[in-house]
Amino acid sequence: MTKTEILKRYTTDGRKTPTAFARTLAPSGAVVVAISESYETPTTNWWLDDVVGNVVLALLCLAGFSVVSTVLAVCVDFVWFSRRPT
Repeated sequence: MTKTEILKRYTTDGRKTPTAFARTLAPSGAVVVAISESYETPTTNWWLDDVVGNVVLALLCLAGFSVVSTVLAVCVDFVWFSRRPT
């Protein structure tokens, strides 16, 4: 959306004075940072750029691997021992 489209949508006369509709049309909990053409967001990635993020990601991978390997071992054990004669 361009600046003029935003002003037309949230004001009645195209000026920078918001109407009563401006609050109801904005999403809940939204904060207007600026009315401009673009807004740059920070390019940091918490999972990969921070040491704590790396540790959390490693722990999640380890936990996922242990769950998957346990389920696989139980399935193989069930199939292997259910077909063997006793």
